[in-house]
Amino acid sequence: DRGRPADALTLVDQVLAQAPRAGHGLLLRAQCLVASKKWEDAPAAFERALQVLTPGEPMATTARFQQGQVLADLGRTAEAVRCFEEAAISAPSVAEIWFAKGSAELRSGFREDAQRSLSRFLSLAPPRLATQIAQAQEWLQRMQ
Repeated sequence: DRGRPADALTLVDQVLAQAPRAGHGLLLRAQCLVASKKWEDAPAAFERALQVLTPGEPMATTARFQQGQVLADLGRTAEAVRCFEEAAISAPSVAEIWFAKGSAELRSGFREDAQRSLSRFLSLAPPRLATQIAQAQEWLQRMQ
């Protein structure tokens, strides 16, 4: 949070040397990799955290969602869609997951799936997501 992700990564690695299966530490390590712009290393780090975290718990859902975001940013949209699907199963009422899923589906050419996901997003989205709401409405209109 203080703009020093490399320092944070060093500290997290020191903690993980003592407790290598600490789920929260592994998730934090993956997040530090993202903050350090080590994009290529981040998906595997999230996967390592997910091997330890209990499926369905909020921290695991966060890890899967963030892994999907990184994969989408890397252009690996089909993999991202799978991550968002898993996150949506664990947290079906989280609008942001449905927006990310719909966006990745659209980029992957899965138009019908994208329409369903974006419609679900619109049904859940709070007003604070006005920018994403407008984007989803525009995408849906273009798909008609």
